[in-house]
Amino acid sequence: MTRTADNVLIGRFLGPAPLGIYSKAYALLIFPVQQINAPVSGVVLPALSRLQSQPDQYRRYFLRALEGLAFIGMPIIIFAFVDARPLVLTFLGPKWLGAVIIFRLLAPAALVGTISSAPAWIFTSLGKTDRQFLWAAISSPIILAGFVIGLKWGVTGVAASFSITFGLCFTLFVFDACRHSPVRLRDFGSVLFPPLCTCAAAALITGAVGRLFDLPAAARLAFDSIVFVAAYSAFSLVFPSGRRMWKMMVSTAQTLLTRN
Repeated sequence: MTRTADNVLIGRFLGPAPLGIYSKAYALLIFPVQQINAPVSGVVLPALSRLQSQPDQYRRYFLRALEGLAFIGMPIIIFAFVDARPLVLTFLGPKWLGAVIIFRLLAPAALVGTISSAPAWIFTSLGKTDRQFLWAAISSPIILAGFVIGLKWGVTGVAASFSITFGLCFTLFVFDACRHSPVRLRDFGSVLFPPLCTCAAAALITGAVGRLFDLPAAARLAFDSIVFVAAYSAFSLVFPSGRRMWKMMVSTAQTLLTRN
């Protein structure tokens, strides 16, 4: 219901043109999140289910999985927020420039979306899907009410309301998941702090460097991608978790090359 109500309300009360802009911005932004979350969950859930009687190992495995999800997913969304205009121009064209502001207003929800499957891992793997259902029943009306209130400010209001209500519901969802599992709320904070700081630093540098050059949209996107990746890679090495992730990625690449 919450995944379609925004489109239904916008189409019904604001018209097809705002709906087109909103749906295009949403689809472009959420695509990378969907490509990451589904395969990761397919690997993580069975492993956590096997560890439910071993709380220490469960907690360690969960935090490593969350660490990897945040390390890969968060920079994609932060970069998309920074380079929203060239992204829209490159992939949708100049007729869709109105989607840029929607794209950025939806970015906080997408950022939360990069790790939104994590608390669901806890409830599902520990057999507490009744709690998961309860939170779905609570959060859906809240998000729906946000859409209705946001209509007063048009399509931008709906986009902003989604980021606000989704972020609030997710925070409460995580809090409840941690109360019923070996994972603690501070664990979430300790895992998410490094990639958030690294993304913020990379975004600031990308934005500052980007102002020095006047480039076409596609060239701007390519140039900013290089700057952001380089900055993110460098800053991530400051944190132990970042070094651990890079070490794992290099090891995985070496293994794949050896097999080939």
